[in-house]
Amino acid sequence: MVLARAAITATVRPPVRITVGVIVSLALLAATAPEAAAADHEPQAVEYRPPVDAMVIDGFRPPTTPYGPGNRGIDYATTEEQPVRAAADGEVTFAGRIGASASAVHVTVLHRDGIRTTYSFLATATVRRGDHVHQGDTLGTTGPPTTALHFGARAPNDVYLNPLVLLGQTGDSRQHAYLVADPHPTEPLTEAQERHLVLEAIRGLIDRVRQLPHQLADRALDDAQRKIDLARVLVDDAADLSIPIPIQLALDALRWQRVQATCTPPHTPAPEPTARRIVILVGGLGSATGDAAVLDTDTEALGYAPEDVHQFSYRASGEPYGPSDTQGDIAEQGKRLAAVIQATQRQHPAIPVDVIAHSQGGLVARSAITTHHAAPATVVTLATPHQGTDLATAGAGIDATTSGHLVLGAASAVTSRTAATLDLNATSILQMSETSDFIRNLPEHGWPPSTHVVSIAARADPVVPNHQTRLEQTNVSANTYDTVVSPHGRNTLLDHARLPGSPEATQEILRALNRQAPTCRTLEDAFADGVAGRQASYTADSIGTALALAGIYADYRTRQTIMSPFGRNRLR
Repeated sequence: MVLARAAITATVRPPVRITVGVIVSLALLAATAPEAAAADHEPQAVEYRPPVDAMVIDGFRPPTTPYGPGNRGIDYATTEEQPVRAAADGEVTFAGRIGASASAVHVTVLHRDGIRTTYSFLATATVRRGDHVHQGDTLGTTGPPTTALHFGARAPNDVYLNPLVLLGQTGDSRQHAYLVADPHPTEPLTEAQERHLVLEAIRGLIDRVRQLPHQLADRALDDAQRKIDLARVLVDDAADLSIPIPIQLALDALRWQRVQATCTPPHTPAPEPTARRIVILVGGLGSATGDAAVLDTDTEALGYAPEDVHQFSYRASGEPYGPSDTQGDIAEQGKRLAAVIQATQRQHPAIPVDVIAHSQGGLVARSAITTHHAAPATVVTLATPHQGTDLATAGAGIDATTSGHLVLGAASAVTSRTAATLDLNATSILQMSETSDFIRNLPEHGWPPSTHVVSIAARADPVVPNHQTRLEQTNVSANTYDTVVSPHGRNTLLDHARLPGSPEATQEILRALNRQAPTCRTLEDAFADGVAGRQASYTADSIGTALALAGIYADYRTRQTIMSPFGRNRLR
């Protein structure tokens, strides 16, 4: 299929239009027949403009081999904090860093002719994946003068193009290309695949001497941050594994005793819904529009009319989202959810607006409320890692070693080619680590007094152990509550996904909607909850610690091998 084509005319003879494939057309000379070209192509043509007003200091030099030196785009000599603008209309398909601790930001825009333009080594990005931008819209700002802006272009068949030809700036005034939109639009790839394309687009630039000092400084900072992250993970795992069981049981008993003053007796019936309410459902990691565990919530039993049930979209445009859209910055999604809540309240000022969120979605909701000051009537989080989760902590520990980071990257590349689009280096996964800055800085006491908040956990949940769903580690506020249930009266390893649709969760949500505290539990239940939660944590912590230590050893052996001339101290 021809995904894009260029209309080319010649001036050395009577104007004749020739239509060819995009790669061939970009290599040829385009003629000037302004009136004819405008008449034929202006309605559909994609015209590109430079992303910055700056001098090109390094031109297009495609490498002779896939991993050889060269320049797959062009570089501009920019000043610090200079705005970088979209070369043409399109959709942002990637906006972020390549590694978990890298400092440079990269943005990719997919245009309607199938061309992807990439803007690399930015200091900041003002757009997010899924945003629709117009030509000239600001995408971000440049870094210091020592870091040039790299601008690249890639055809739908993964061939690199000379951006100067797209811009009509090849040095020959007769050269210009009008790229006509493909009648079969190209769809965005997963975030992991887009990240891989960006990485390939900038490959070969790291050998440039003028960037070496900056790169070395970045690498030193990255290495230092990795060591800090690794130390945090190992200390956290050691602390969790070293607390004696009697002390854990004593803490469980103290917490149980504290909540007895506010909990609702089991024989108290959950009130039947009466007045109209609106609910916003927020899915978790890997969810999609129409496909999320939170959609199993029995909204009919909770009294919501079908037209009052809305699913939050992780896409900035509000359009249907996919699993890869859930892997970005949770704080950014919290800001978007806050805007959705506030807009709904303005539209329906007399109707209570509630939020029910599952897993990662609960952190999005918490960020929306405690950081971005949304104030829904009721918030219910289901199996949400308010204190982080051991599995994410294990992933952060593995990612903090060089060997582990490479392994996760390779695993992500494999999954990106299948139906499973999970990026194991994704921002949101690393943010859910117990040791992440996001979890540590997320306010615990910023809930509005008018908002009733309940966190519901599943006793045997292996993904988010029940003690890690607590809203606060040390005390219970007047309007925030924690509770644990056994979905469908059983305890299984599938309870993380089964929790939202269980009748036990439905009863606790009904109580929350009517400002009742969660159902009282017996002391035996509290002990059983603690044992089940710690068993899941111990398993994840043990595996995570072992893999992190394996990564440390692999890094050490690799350094020994590299630093040993003529093969001394080789791996055996």
